[in-house]
Amino acid sequence: MPDTFPDLTMTITKARRNIMPTPRTVGELLDTLIAMEKASQDFHLQLHRMFAHHPTAAEVFWAMAADEALHIWMLQQARDSLTPQQAASPPPPEVIQKVAALGAINPEKILNDIQTLENAYQTLHELEAYEFGAVLDFVLSEFFPAEYQRQFLVSQLRDHMGRLERLGPPEWRQEILAIKEV
Repeated sequence: MPDTFPDLTMTITKARRNIMPTPRTVGELLDTLIAMEKASQDFHLQLHRMFAHHPTAAEVFWAMAADEALHIWMLQQARDSLTPQQAASPPPPEVIQKVAALGAINPEKILNDIQTLENAYQTLHELEAYEFGAVLDFVLSEFFPAEYQRQFLVSQLRDHMGRLERLGPPEWRQEILAIKEV
């Protein structure tokens, strides 16, 4: 894992869970990424529920969950476009390692640890940044070769991450408590 995400390393270490098998082929890789995006969408919806009492936070998490639906669709389009030979080919080992690290995260453990909007912000910022860095280059270059496709996806992903900025400064986020269902 890159040293630029030391907090994520701690998050992954504390929240380990082997929920997804390590992909051995490009087809399995895309299937795994689709499953991860679905889990990410659910994670955002859980945050939406935890911060439903705060309209801005609830709106941000709802919009991020909607973004995940677009990510799922785009990955499914890439998966559906593979020939049998492409689907059976091995992905780069570094992509496999990064996807395996993401697949080992236990979202329930992370949600249990979130006490404030600042915790949610930091967690999402780290996870999303790592996810984009871990697989974005590979997915864009392999499955969206046209420049206009890459520009659209990069713009969409920038907007996705930019939504977090609506959550205000850290001091303010620290004051907004998560409400967990009993």
